[in-house]
Amino acid sequence: MATQFAVLGPVRVRCDGRAVPVNGAQPQALLTALLLEANRVVTLERLTELMWDRPPKSATANLRTYATRLRTALGTADRGVRSDARLVATASGYRLLVEPEESDLAVFTERMRLGLAALREAPGQAVALLRSALSLWRGAAAENVPRTAGLTARLIGIEEQRCLATEHLLQARLALGEHEEVVGELHELTAGHPTRERLWGQLVLALYRCGNPAAATAAFGRARDALRRELGIEPGPELAELHRRVLRRDPALCCAIGEGQPTTTTRRDEPSPPRAAARPRAVAAVCAPLPGLFVGRTDEVARLVELLGPATEGRVVAVHGPAGTGKSALAAQVARALYDAGRQGCVWVDMRGTSTNRAPLTAVQAMRRVNALRDVNALRDPADAPPPLVVFDDVVDEGQVRPLLPALARGAVLITSRPVPTTLGVVEHLDLAPLAAHESRRLLTDLCGAQRAEAQPLQLVRLARLCCDLPLALYIAGGRLARRPEWSVADFVAVLADERCRLDELRHGDLDVRQSFDIGYRALADSQDAADERAAQLFRDLGRVCGGSADAGQAAELIGCNRALAAAALGRLADARLVEPCGAGRYRMTELLRIFAAEQNAADAGSGHRPRRSVGSRYPAPSRLRTTPSRRSEGR
Repeated sequence: MATQFAVLGPVRVRCDGRAVPVNGAQPQALLTALLLEANRVVTLERLTELMWDRPPKSATANLRTYATRLRTALGTADRGVRSDARLVATASGYRLLVEPEESDLAVFTERMRLGLAALREAPGQAVALLRSALSLWRGAAAENVPRTAGLTARLIGIEEQRCLATEHLLQARLALGEHEEVVGELHELTAGHPTRERLWGQLVLALYRCGNPAAATAAFGRARDALRRELGIEPGPELAELHRRVLRRDPALCCAIGEGQPTTTTRRDEPSPPRAAARPRAVAAVCAPLPGLFVGRTDEVARLVELLGPATEGRVVAVHGPAGTGKSALAAQVARALYDAGRQGCVWVDMRGTSTNRAPLTAVQAMRRVNALRDVNALRDPADAPPPLVVFDDVVDEGQVRPLLPALARGAVLITSRPVPTTLGVVEHLDLAPLAAHESRRLLTDLCGAQRAEAQPLQLVRLARLCCDLPLALYIAGGRLARRPEWSVADFVAVLADERCRLDELRHGDLDVRQSFDIGYRALADSQDAADERAAQLFRDLGRVCGGSADAGQAAELIGCNRALAAAALGRLADARLVEPCGAGRYRMTELLRIFAAEQNAADAGSGHRPRRSVGSRYPAPSRLRTTPSRRSEGR
């Protein structure tokens, strides 16, 4: 009797060609978890992580029940074999005994290994092996099993192996001269996987060999646009070199066989051409929101470099703080410092947590970007080199990155977010505050010029205070001064001193302090949850309070509720980083946030309804309602 276990598609068990029912989502998830670790003991703790995002208190008892059901089903399949001989219980967990030929995953892995080994010397044999490996796939990996964070991370890795096998199969077919046959397939694959440079290189090469250099050049243009749009990077050196060879109609392209990209062949008795000296690698895809200038944060940079240095593995660090504190800029600075310290490159993924025109990335999308960036040629390092730093920038919450961390357990991960990610396990935390006063003055001086700053040092101090030492506001203020050489610092301070003008003036290009605050506020104001709405109301009312601070008792008076509900509302505002604790159960907001809160209070009172959403935005456009000075003073 032959028993077959399949996870490359819907999870199933077959015996002698007949389906063996494994009923229930959780027993199927248990079977999947055990098949992914076939012949190894999987502890109860690990099984709990894989099967539940929020384990119930009865998780261990439930696991034993599911294991009994699974053992009964497998015992029915393996007639004549003791039921506990297949699923073995140990003191710490369970082990599923599976022969290599019984698991489609094991067969796929072995055929892929043999195909890659034959790729260079025997491309015809490689084609047969890789086609045979890919034929085992019947859909997405374990597609009928509910996705949890733990299982998602493992299954993404298996899907990545499928993509790699497809790329190597196409490489072997190109080596056999099947360029006309693979063009259509490559068009479909690049449309579905626009960040995989190897596929783009194969399409460019196939089109050129079909005698269509114009189409090959156009394909390179689409590849460049996709990489810029999706990853914020330029094509890697191999794809760029292939494009240059297409432009000069290099005759060697018509007979080249290479590692996904063409290289000229040499006779075995000819000496190999000398290798070009390795160019120093650069930090790839690091796009700081405040480019070209970074001031201060010496202690924070030093601490993060120590935590994430080349010698560390499995370290996760979270940088969090209110809007505009420069979390992304700090992460970019740390990435560069780590590169100088020997960490091989950086994989930077913008999770779009506070984007106003693009939806946040899902865990699957983020992992695809990680894998794509790992393939960027600038990040191809020796096998013994430490993995690159992976930065998940602008994260919404823990759920967006939790599924990704198990797959990155060997490397170093840096997370930036506004809220504190408290449920990610063993994570080092760094809460980012506004700049120190001397750092604020230095940033303004670097932006608007030393001569201008030194002429009015006290006005520079006032300007920094009006910006609340917030890096985003300081950067905008310094940039505006730099563009207006006819203004003195005192002139600009006089404008910002008027609360009616301050947030309007702290906007420069695509940087906008008001919009930065608005994103966090709208997440509460537009929620259908009563607690979120109460927190948004408290935020607006705090705009009327001098200093923008309150404790639970004062908050209860402001919004007309009991002390417990008010304390919960303050907690939600703190989680959203719209207020910060200031001791003794009190919370306060910065003056810039208080002005923004007062604007929302005036808009709410004046309109009687929330502002309408703008087309194409996840959040409503910031309110532009202004009141006269007398009405504003009466409101306060």
